[in-house]
Amino acid sequence: MRDTPVPHRNAVRNLVDEFWEIGSVDDVKRCGRPAKPSEEKLLDISDSVMQSPSKSLRKLAQQHDIGLGSAHKAVKKKLKLFPYKIMAVQKLKATDNEKRKRYCRWFNRFIEENTANVLDVTFFTDEAWFQLSGYINSQNSRLWSSDNSHSLHETPLYYFKVGVWVTISRRRIVGPIFFINSERYCSEILHTFIGQMTSDEINYSWFQQDGATAHTPHRYMRLLKE
Repeated sequence: MRDTPVPHRNAVRNLVDEFWEIGSVDDVKRCGRPAKPSEEKLLDISDSVMQSPSKSLRKLAQQHDIGLGSAHKAVKKKLKLFPYKIMAVQKLKATDNEKRKRYCRWFNRFIEENTANVLDVTFFTDEAWFQLSGYINSQNSRLWSSDNSHSLHETPLYYFKVGVWVTISRRRIVGPIFFINSERYCSEILHTFIGQMTSDEINYSWFQQDGATAHTPHRYMRLLKE
């Protein structure tokens, strides 16, 4: 009939897959709700989790032939396990440990040779980028609603962002200094920073910066040496 709704393509695809699998489109008899995991199965689940702690509950339930809800209760209520996020940290190379020790020994000698007051005129720097276009983390952002609103967040091809640079000594903080392009490190940051230094800091001070590519071109290093 003309008013009969057209089946969704997923329904048609499921019928085709079922026909190829069992040779019929009749519903397969269900075996009923899986039973609650026994103590023996709980031990098996515990062993599986210990061997593969990042395995999802869905895969765990499939592996042990139990329901997803039963797997969730077994892991959280019976085994007292909790999900924790993995922290991403910078990878250290085999030579980094000795480099850190060497730097600490140098820094101790540096303070001993110049007295602790040298930290008043030693500037440590760092910068961070902040998104200006409403950055959305799809892994953490959620919308609570009774119905799925299918909310979309349009993102540009290139995010608009602003950089913030700060330098700090034991005596004071210089900044924050805002910049847009890291290629303007010399004109937007270094000249601004030097303009805010006192006469004694210009005559005698120490300046630390990381080895980022934007910080180490020859023209920047020449300005710092001058």
